[in-house]
Amino acid sequence: MKKTYVDVLLALPPDETLHQFLASHGLAEPPAPEPQPDGPPNRDVIEAIKAWGDTAARDRLTAELMASVALGDAAGSQAMFEAAVNDPAVLTGLTFCQSDLHRSFWLYVRHRALFERASDLDFWAHHSAQAQQFNLGVRRRPIGMDAALAGLRQAISAYYQRERQCGEGCVAYLVTRAPASIC
Repeated sequence: MKKTYVDVLLALPPDETLHQFLASHGLAEPPAPEPQPDGPPNRDVIEAIKAWGDTAARDRLTAELMASVALGDAAGSQAMFEAAVNDPAVLTGLTFCQSDLHRSFWLYVRHRALFERASDLDFWAHHSAQAQQFNLGVRRRPIGMDAALAGLRQAISAYYQRERQCGEGCVAYLVTRAPASIC
C-alpha cells in the first residue's frame, strides 16, 4: 500500500525537525510540535496543511514530504547508516530516531547531502544486479571531471547503440573499489 502525506505525518513524531520542515516551506504559523493525547499525532498539522490556501506551496510541501521518506525502510536505513559512518553526531542522531521513516525524514531535513548520498547507496544496492560491470585492467586513477564523465557516458552509449542496437541513454558511475590497488 502506497502511503499518502497524511499517513507519513501520522507516522512522524511531533518534534522540532517537523516544525523546522513546515516553517521552511512557508506554512504560516505551523502548529507547535507537541504530542496530542486526545487524537492522532500531528492532527493539527494535517488540518493546517489541508486548509492552506496556497495550493502550489501545499503541493510542493507534500511532494517534498514524500521525497523525504524515500529511505523509510530497512534497506534505506542501512544506506543511511553507511552514508553517515564518518560523522558520529549524525550516527547518534539516527539512532535516537523512532523508526526508519523518522530516520529518513530527520536526515533529509537536517543533513541533505548525507541523505542524497544514502539515496545513491540505496539505489545502487537495488539496481546493481541490472548493471553491467567490466574490469578493463586499467590501473590508473580515473579522471572525475564532469567533461570526462560526459565523454565516458557518450562513448558507452555509442558502443551499445552500435554493437547491441540499444542504449539510448547511459548512466555511468566511477566506483573505486580498492583505492590501494591503483598505481
